[in-house]
Amino acid sequence: EISDGTLTFLCDNNKPEGAYDMRSTANNAWYDVADKITKVVFDKSFADYRPTSCAYWFCNCNNLTEIVNMEKYLNTENVTNMGRMFLYCSELSSIDVSKFNTAEVSYMNFMFEGCSGLTSIDVSNFNTENVTYMNGMFNGCSELTTLDISNFNTEKVIYMSGMFWHCNSLKNIYVGDQWNTQSVTSSDNMFSGCDNLYGGKGTAIS
Repeated sequence: EISDGTLTFLCDNNKPEGAYDMRSTANNAWYDVADKITKVVFDKSFADYRPTSCAYWFCNCNNLTEIVNMEKYLNTENVTNMGRMFLYCSELSSIDVSKFNTAEVSYMNFMFEGCSGLTSIDVSNFNTENVTYMNGMFNGCSELTTLDISNFNTEKVIYMSGMFWHCNSLKNIYVGDQWNTQSVTSSDNMFSGCDNLYGGKGTAIS
């Protein structure tokens, strides 16, 4: 439900008057009021809910500045789709996704695209062994200077196009032994606009 710019995630057998159903596509649920949302709160009751998709949840919430208790009360153990979850959340300076269970997730495409206010993001614990879509994942995260994705297993990833596109402040990307592109069929513009990113030999990456 939404009140005074605050979107509250509740789990209740009796749907409160004026409450929204869960959002799963671009043009449903709270789409029409997305730009009016300034704060998101996860109620304790939401810990009992097991979503299978977080796709588009905060898409176009371009005035959202604060998310409260997501790390405590959002259980993502059954989630398969996180695509576009934070798309264009340009006013968020931080997002705590460090406790996300991503073991079942296949879609991370455009997950943080347009999060131009993010100065850091901790995705170091993401389990990506079942992810096939990473295209546009960090596209437009123009304030990020470092990304630690050393735990990413990309064996099944097919799409990486524009993954770091326009991350023009990015200086360091840390990857590990499980990073491989054997299944990737699309990787165009993966590093386009990463003007401050250089390879081990000092070569600009583009």
